[in-house]
Amino acid sequence: LVEARPLAGEPWASVIPRAEEQGLLDIFARVVASGEPFQARDFPYRPALPPDGIARPNDMRYWDWQCLPLGSTFGAVDRLVVILADVTDRQRQRRTELINRRFVTQVSLGVLATTGIDHRVVVVSPRLVYLGDQTVSRLIGRPVFAALPVLASAGLAPLMAEVYA
Repeated sequence: LVEARPLAGEPWASVIPRAEEQGLLDIFARVVASGEPFQARDFPYRPALPPDGIARPNDMRYWDWQCLPLGSTFGAVDRLVVILADVTDRQRQRRTELINRRFVTQVSLGVLATTGIDHRVVVVSPRLVYLGDQTVSRLIGRPVFAALPVLASAGLAPLMAEVYA
């Protein structure tokens, strides 16, 4: 977001590029006026366009942040504390999972994605659900061969074990 440097006493507009454009200064003003903290999750932040003028998907950053008012001895808000956590990786992972789920639910084949050495189900297509005569929600998070024993009897267990060998 900004380069590492001491920031005390700096105006927000100089500390956070594009702060006004992205509505941050309005949020700060509301916190000062109301004395109520502000909290945001997965707040999108796009830095200024690079010199070539082309915005790239990986330029977008996502932040969980809080703006906390600090009052003087007279009760008026005279300072703000802003705490930021970069959650871009978490947001990208969610987006990838969503795209994978949409793809899997739309294909006419039986598709299944697992994770970990015990092959826990993370995504399953509706067509494959019928093998176990269960709902998608009952399969998600379970080891694949416990959830769908028919796949174990089809000889897939030794093949999938090789993935982690």
